[in-house]
Amino acid sequence: MEQLFHLPDGSLLNFSKFQDRLKFLLNGRKIYPWAQSLGVSRGAAEKIYVKGVIPGPEILRAIYYKEGVDLSWFITGEGAPFRVYSAVDKSDFYCRISEMLERYKGSIYELFFLYNQEFLFIAASSIQHYTYKEKELSYKAWELLSGPNWWDIVSLLAMEFPHNEIGYKVNWYHCRTHSKRFGSIRRGEFSPSMLFGDGPHSVGWFDLERISQFEDLESGLRRGLDYSSWQQENHYISSSMFNEIAMEVNFFCDKQELSLGEAARVKLYIAVYNHCMRTGERPRAAVSHTLPNLLDVVDQVFKVES
Repeated sequence: MEQLFHLPDGSLLNFSKFQDRLKFLLNGRKIYPWAQSLGVSRGAAEKIYVKGVIPGPEILRAIYYKEGVDLSWFITGEGAPFRVYSAVDKSDFYCRISEMLERYKGSIYELFFLYNQEFLFIAASSIQHYTYKEKELSYKAWELLSGPNWWDIVSLLAMEFPHNEIGYKVNWYHCRTHSKRFGSIRRGEFSPSMLFGDGPHSVGWFDLERISQFEDLESGLRRGLDYSSWQQENHYISSSMFNEIAMEVNFFCDKQELSLGEAARVKLYIAVYNHCMRTGERPRAAVSHTLPNLLDVVDQVFKVES
């Protein structure tokens, strides 16, 4: 069965053909410079591109590293072209982000965020190395993750990359694209080079906005969550204060083995935040003596609302 794909330039590709899958992967890049960046000879590149010969394990490994392509799709045409980890719930998303930070600690230098009211898509890039024919080659590795739009994920990233270091320790970007593409991006239908570009001469599909202040991203993510009445009352939020409150509230709830949904926790965050801003009390102290009463209030509110 033919799998047809329209490129932005209007050309049509048939994913049932290996050569068309390779053209899709190249995304307008010239075959020989691309092959050279992999450590692949001109002769081998010609066999792959012109004759449509599926490469051997070593070259496939190099392509896998550099492009983040799913090799099953690249060889057979079945499945999604690129690997995007799709978290089943918030806990799974949080754990996967934690694992990513542990695995690439110290090497991540770019973070990209795309979101709507339901979902958050995160792309993290780092420079990694592999050996091909006794040569060590570097490549930009991509970790692509998707899950529920949950700003605790951003709090976790903010702890790894503190607010005052954003802009020179790691570059943060807010991504914008047509809303109709969001589902396809989450399903792994587009490569990182398509989305973000591949060097100075290759522009990606995303409209990228450099994030210089953490509040810029955090406020945008919160707008994705439907708490509009609270936002109208709180035009400016101290991100460091709010993150500290969220961690203290979550720690308290987990210690007490309380089963609270996101909406209930957000009400607690807001109440403690307002208390701290009004009294000047620190989050840990405020949580320890106000949360028991607040839990009763929140419980009553949710009973009335339900």
